[in-house]
Amino acid sequence: MTCTWFLYYVCVTLPLDVKAIHASGGLCGIENGAIDCCTGFHLDMVKQMCIPCNVGYSGKNCDTKCVFPSFGKDCKSTCNCKDINCDHAEGCNNSTGKTLSNICDGVNGKSCCFGFQWDRVKQSCIPCEAGYTGYNCTIKCLYPLYGQGCQSTCKCTKEDCNSLYGCINQAGNICIGTNGIACCQGYKWNNEEARCIPCVKGFTGHNCNVICPFPAYGLDCQSICNCTEKSCDPGDGCIGHTTENETHMQNNSTSAVNWNNYQNVSTDGKQPMLIIGIGVLAAVALFIVTVIFYTYRLENVNKETGSNIYFSVK
Repeated sequence: MTCTWFLYYVCVTLPLDVKAIHASGGLCGIENGAIDCCTGFHLDMVKQMCIPCNVGYSGKNCDTKCVFPSFGKDCKSTCNCKDINCDHAEGCNNSTGKTLSNICDGVNGKSCCFGFQWDRVKQSCIPCEAGYTGYNCTIKCLYPLYGQGCQSTCKCTKEDCNSLYGCINQAGNICIGTNGIACCQGYKWNNEEARCIPCVKGFTGHNCNVICPFPAYGLDCQSICNCTEKSCDPGDGCIGHTTENETHMQNNSTSAVNWNNYQNVSTDGKQPMLIIGIGVLAAVALFIVTVIFYTYRLENVNKETGSNIYFSVK
């Protein structure tokens, strides 16, 4: 084992339990044969180890209680309330229990804390809207921060970082339009995730407020129904024409599948052409019958005329 001169005595000559104390990370040295724990640690006589201070305490041997307004682990948190309401271990206490208060004492008297604003309807302090912070929520998130409480960080240039949405050109779902910056076509804003999310099946448009128009259906209305409008669900497509049914038909009869596919296509796509073809054939047939009829009629007229002339001569 490699030892420094400072800890040579610990590594080589001290008993195993003292070596364990050093291994705990809280041993700073040995003074007059006594173990010296570092600041923020104290000696646990049972475990024979230097252990971290309890919450609400700090200092050498953890004998210093957190001084207002500090509280918590290593006294690194700060109370946003009066001294009398600030517990050295758990922070501000209010009527609901051991939670951080949103009412603070400032230069203008009692007001909402940093990151909160007064709601006249609820008669209470509420968090700032996404994209804002400060006292009374008057400060827009400064680059590269954005979002709720300005707690998120942009990973793009300042020009592309929006204080509310973040990077507007990063994921392709934030767009700049006539109404300012909003979610793109096919997306809607999700408050919990603080981002634009895709529309669910059967919907599209800005904020996903447009139902897929027939024959479109599915995610972002990118699929096409091969059935009547009545049977076409905007989310799932043709009712009764499931993948399971198609697979079942393929396993039992290939010809049946081919016929059904042909039937679907001819019914929806080729039926008008078939009707037009039949109409043309009918018109041609009618024309031929008409020509034959008039030809036959003309021959009869000529015969009758010739016979009359013959008898008149005699």
